[in-house]
Amino acid sequence: MKHTELHEELSKIFTELRTKKIEVKQAKELFNGASKILSNCKNELQAIQMGFKVDVPLLGIKKGTIKK
Repeated sequence: MKHTELHEELSKIFTELRTKKIEVKQAKELFNGASKILSNCKNELQAIQMGFKVDVPLLGIKKGTIKK
């Protein structure tokens, strides 16, 4: 999943929650899952900052493309 897809999905979930098409519990679980994806992305970016070569799939970054 790319960051733009995540953004679109979260916006869709928020709209569905506001229009009562989904339950609060379901929206909470979906937002929690998205939060974990974002947390992983943050950890991957911190690893790059520390000098590790890792992919950041959410942002489309491959470990071989990072320049310092």
